[in-house]
This record gives sequence, C-alpha cells and structure tokens, in this order.
Amino acid sequence: MTPERTETKYVLSSTQNRALSTWQREHLRLSWAEHARPWEIEGDVVAALSPPLNLAGNSSHPFHQKLSDARATFRDAARPRA
Repeated sequence: MTPERTETKYVLSSTQNRALSTWQREHLRLSWAEHARPWEIEGDVVAALSPPLNLAGNSSHPFHQKLSDARATFRDAARPRA
C-alpha cells in the first residue's frame, strides 16, 4: 500500500481503502454507545476496554508502541497526492 499526503492528512487510494475496509469487515469487531457528552467518559471507556487501535490514553496497551511505529512509517512513506 502506498499512502498519499493531502493538505491535512495521510490517506490511501480509493482502491487501497476499499481493500482495507473489506479486511476490516472480515477481521474486526465494532461496538458503540451513544452518550450526550462522550468526551466525559472516553477515558474510562478506553481504560476499561483497552482498544488496541486507540493510542490516546492507552499507552500501557502491549500493542501501543508497535502501532505508533506503524503509523509513523505510514506517514513517512506518504507521497504528495497528485
């Protein structure tokens, strides 16, 4: 996969993003809950569930450093979007 850099973020091409979305649907689980002020409970939820893809407030997760490194590699590999 080859990331691209836009003015505000790093992205995959449409084709690569579709492939990633397909993989995610097959391999990941998603859950949510509605809350009037989610920012008030986010820290407690992250602490309780320790979701591996959440870096903020989750530095003790064993996957934290590996994910941080992977995200840095992704950003470093990004080329300007044509």
